[in-house]
Amino acid sequence: MGRRLGALLIAVALGSAPALAQPPDQSVAPQDPRWSVALGGGYFVPAVDGFSDQYGSRGGWMPVLALSYALGPSVWLQGDVGYWTAKGFTRGALTGRVSADQQRLSLIPVTVGAEYQVRFSRDQFVVPFVAAGYRRVAYLLAVDGDEDIRGGANGWVARSGIDLSLNPVDPSATAALAEEWGIARTSLRVEAQWAKVDAKSTGGSDIDLGGKTFLAGLRFEF
Repeated sequence: MGRRLGALLIAVALGSAPALAQPPDQSVAPQDPRWSVALGGGYFVPAVDGFSDQYGSRGGWMPVLALSYALGPSVWLQGDVGYWTAKGFTRGALTGRVSADQQRLSLIPVTVGAEYQVRFSRDQFVVPFVAAGYRRVAYLLAVDGDEDIRGGANGWVARSGIDLSLNPVDPSATAALAEEWGIARTSLRVEAQWAKVDAKSTGGSDIDLGGKTFLAGLRFEF
């Protein structure tokens, strides 16, 4: 009985050895990332008429958080949200003089849209992209001594920029992120946005709450 069991174990070992010695199947490629999160910020220049006169600057800084889902290697669905605020002093409607009353304008833009990346390989270092989408802006205008004006407006946004892969810069950090967090790619994203968002005003003419935004941040794909 012992001899038969020993012979059987030897036969199994000899039969499985060639399979263990074979290299892994190179035809099985790693899957492309399906999700991404981007954290960044930039400078928003609003299209509001006379903004620089009212607030003393062309624009202000805005943080942005974005979440994307890949429909394919080059096509992504994206949603993002930002927050922007500016303070200034009101001006007289007739005299144009600056008053002592302070005003504060706050905008929360929420965008959903589609993005196309010009990608030819998984390890591409520079990836240009273009995108377009729908934007909803919640706004609040608070003026000292007056009732707050709040509401929402709809519009569109166009985006364009590049992703610079950071994986080749520090392979050890890339491997650690992949092992601990499942992050396949980390990129530096630089982009520009153009938005047109018209809000109805009591005076009858629309107020454009869109404008230009220049952003930079980190994008993590997993």
